[in-house]
Amino acid sequence: MLFDFVNIHDIHGIGWLYLCLAPIFTPIVLIVFSASEFPHYGAADYGTTIAKMWLSYAIPFFLVYLLGRKKVRVWPDGLTPLMPAVIVELLTLYNRPPPAPPWQSVLEGKPAPQFTLADLNGTNHSIADERGHVILLDFWGIECPPCLVELKTSIAVLAGDETLSRKGLRVWTINDWDNAPAIKGFLKDNGYHFTVLVDDKNQIADMYEQGGLPTTYLIGRDGNVKEAFAGFNESVGKEMRQQIIDAMK
Repeated sequence: MLFDFVNIHDIHGIGWLYLCLAPIFTPIVLIVFSASEFPHYGAADYGTTIAKMWLSYAIPFFLVYLLGRKKVRVWPDGLTPLMPAVIVELLTLYNRPPPAPPWQSVLEGKPAPQFTLADLNGTNHSIADERGHVILLDFWGIECPPCLVELKTSIAVLAGDETLSRKGLRVWTINDWDNAPAIKGFLKDNGYHFTVLVDDKNQIADMYEQGGLPTTYLIGRDGNVKEAFAGFNESVGKEMRQQIIDAMK
């Protein structure tokens, strides 16, 4: 951590001098740095980083202290060097803002915005024509890593489930980031066969609020938005499948 500090602050010419005088300068620098960064403890784990800096100084100090004395009192000899790290971490926990509430689309519980879009083969798909069916509508892009995970582990699997298809599930995806040739190449390379609607003018993306990519909407048989999912991970995938099953009852 000390070497990182020297590199970060780009100390030219006096780097080795700083290291030689580290036992004197390091606690001073850490105290000043900890105090100056206090307003940022609640953001981006600043406080945890500073606590680790204190530990990187305190632990070697503590070991040298043990080697230099035959009898060491646990307090204050042993714990004093570690106290700054504990104090900084406690301040971090105290100053950390509460987690932001999960994203929720304003469309949930409301009629799904109507649209008609052509797929890569030129066939039109319309929300109005699918009344009575359950639609999974997914917004994605080729350069979006979580989108790629979702396409492989969820979208492609659901689109290929003939049982769900017979019960009325329609899996549509909308790509408003990539051009048609790029999308076709991507589908071919990965062996995907789900429906891709091309929203090259971003009209549908503007109609459907997005919480980032991927964003997936579940539209019920009554044409209302049942659920909206922002991002993707294993738990989202499980919840999405359960919501689909519930919507098809």
